[in-house]
Order: sequence, then structure tokens, then C-alpha cells
Amino acid sequence: MGDPTMQQLCHLFSKLREENKTSFAELNRKIDNIYTTLDRQAGIFDTNQTEHLALSKQVDRHDDWIERATLEIGVAYTVKG
Repeated sequence: MGDPTMQQLCHLFSKLREENKTSFAELNRKIDNIYTTLDRQAGIFDTNQTEHLALSKQVDRHDDWIERATLEIGVAYTVKG
């Protein structure tokens, strides 16, 4: 191997190393975006679950109030479900 060949090899390896650094950086960025999206979706799910529980309790309270009110005013009330 002559000196020019060695220089070409060194240049090619250097270029390959830089391309790999760029590829890994891009891969890390994409993975970070995936984690960010998953975290956001988990937060939305938690919020929806909390809202669902709150609404369920509110409906239960309304149902209890309706049952008590119907007894006082003498209206028949049957719970469906």
C-alpha cells in the first residue's frame, strides 16, 4: 500500500465514522420523539380515566338524589341497568 492509498482509506474511514455519528444522532432523536409521544398519550389516558371516574361518581350522586326525590314526591322510579 502506498501513501495515497493509506490516505484514501483514512479519509473513507473518517467519512464513515462521521456518517455513523449522524445516523446515531438521528436515531436518538427519533427515539426521543417516540418517548415524548408515548408520555403525552399516557398523560391523556390518565386524564381521561380521571374524568371518567369523576363523571361516574357524579352520575351516582344524581341517581341517589333522584331516588330520594321520587320517594318524597311519590313518583315511581326504576333504575335501568
